[in-house]
Amino acid sequence: MRTMHENVDTVNRLLDRGVDRVREEMADAAERAMRQTKRAIRRGRHQVERGLDEARVRVRNEPGRALAIAFAAGAVVGALTLVSVTRRMRRHA
Repeated sequence: MRTMHENVDTVNRLLDRGVDRVREEMADAAERAMRQTKRAIRRGRHQVERGLDEARVRVRNEPGRALAIAFAAGAVVGALTLVSVTRRMRRHA
C-alpha cells in the first residue's frame, strides 16, 4: 500500500509534467505568433513600397493631374481646419 507521501509525490510529478507541457505549448504558440507577425509586417511593408512606386510613376506620367489632386487635398484640409478653428472660437467667445 502506498503512503500519503508517495501519493503526494506522484501527484506532484504529474502536475510538473502537465505544467512543463503547457509551458512548452505556450512557448511554441508565442513563437508561431511572432513568426506570423513578422511575415505580416514584411508583406505590409512590401505593399506600401509597391504603392509608393506606383504613385511615383503616376506623378511622373501625369504631373498636371498630380498637382491638381494635391491642390484639391490641400484645399479640403484647409477648409476643414478653418471650420474647426471657427467653431472653437465661437464656443469660447
